[in-house]
Amino acid sequence: MVWAAWLGVHVNTEHYRESEAVSPAVLARCAVGGMLMGLANLVPGISGGTMLVATGVYTRFVDAISDATRFRLSRSTVAVLGVIVLGALLSIGGLAGVISWGLAGFR
Repeated sequence: MVWAAWLGVHVNTEHYRESEAVSPAVLARCAVGGMLMGLANLVPGISGGTMLVATGVYTRFVDAISDATRFRLSRSTVAVLGVIVLGALLSIGGLAGVISWGLAGFR
C-alpha cells in the first residue's frame, strides 16, 4: 500500500487478515452473495457487484480475484471464489427460465 500512503489515502486493511481462515458464516454469506449476484445478472439494470456489497463480501471477493490473478492461491482464496461462483452459477442455471418468464409476462 505504498501508493496509498504516497497519495495520503488511508486504507483500512484491518477488516480481516489474508492468512485468516474463512469461517462457515463468511462462506454462507459468500454463497448468498453469489446467488444474489447470479440473479442480479439475469435482470437488466442490476449489478451483481451491488449484491456482493449488500451481503458484505465484496471486499473479500475483490481481494480473492486479486490474489488469483497474481497466482497467490490459498485455501481462503479458493474457498471464497468457489462458493461465490458456484452460487452464481446455480442461481443462473436454476432461475433463468423463471426470470425470463417473469420479464416477458409482466411487461
